[in-house]
Amino acid sequence: MIAKRQPARLRLRRKLAPLADRYSLRRALTLSITFGILYAVPLSGLIRFDAYDGNHSVLFEPTSAVRALSAVVVGFLVLVIATFAFNVVGGRLFCGWGCPAAQISRFCEDVESAQTRGTQRVRSILNGGLFGAALSVSLMLWWTSPRVFVGGDLVPTTIAMATLLLLVGLSFVHGRIWRWDFCRKACPIGLYYSVVSPSTSYGIVFERDAATCIDCNACTAICPVDLQPRELELPLHDIGGLALGGLPSDNHCIRCGDCVTICEFILRDRPRQEVPIHFGIGVKGRPLRPRKENYEPTR
Repeated sequence: MIAKRQPARLRLRRKLAPLADRYSLRRALTLSITFGILYAVPLSGLIRFDAYDGNHSVLFEPTSAVRALSAVVVGFLVLVIATFAFNVVGGRLFCGWGCPAAQISRFCEDVESAQTRGTQRVRSILNGGLFGAALSVSLMLWWTSPRVFVGGDLVPTTIAMATLLLLVGLSFVHGRIWRWDFCRKACPIGLYYSVVSPSTSYGIVFERDAATCIDCNACTAICPVDLQPRELELPLHDIGGLALGGLPSDNHCIRCGDCVTICEFILRDRPRQEVPIHFGIGVKGRPLRPRKENYEPTR
């Protein structure tokens, strides 16, 4: 499954790059919560299977390897269930804001969107590499002691560092090859989201009746999962992969906010109420509640 390139999306993201995206900080904070949980659980001793020291723990108490292994499996299941519960309110909101796999795709896009040469491209590569390393370490800590990375014996440390490099490499493979096609067609959690999605949820709302849309089609061009943000109530067919067709497009929307950002950018000289796409409570893409007007558009 090799993701097709989206030249229009990359071109639009390149235009947005110099601007202060008001959603960037929110996405960073949400991802920080994801990383905080992934690191806190094993480091605190709540759950850890320690393949290096054998200091297995469950509920902050020493335990056997078998019980610790079972707890790790249960722990990951609890995290998955938590995202399922979150889906009841926000649909696939976690996909666009708290999922590390989606953020890796963004970093790889940043590399392609940056200039062919220069510090911007190098910075994008470093940011992606550091993010992939942080994610890889957080996952490895569920299975081993942090001592294996610092001050460990030569052989275990070498194995740990090789594993870390392998995982970072796989993260780049994901962002370079599969990218958003994974989110749309292969993610098993996303498959659940696309089927069991609330009819009323927080997501992308298009103000069709306001007649302020200029039909520039930028929202469709920038969508990472190839949706039409102005037609999220319509069924989506022939998706391929694990995803099921015939469901409303809103079920497949990852709520990343890119369509909102580009709409605000293009209509940045207009009043806030004339931006037709925004986040809000909607019924499969149709507005349910009026918007708040206390926002200054991004310039």
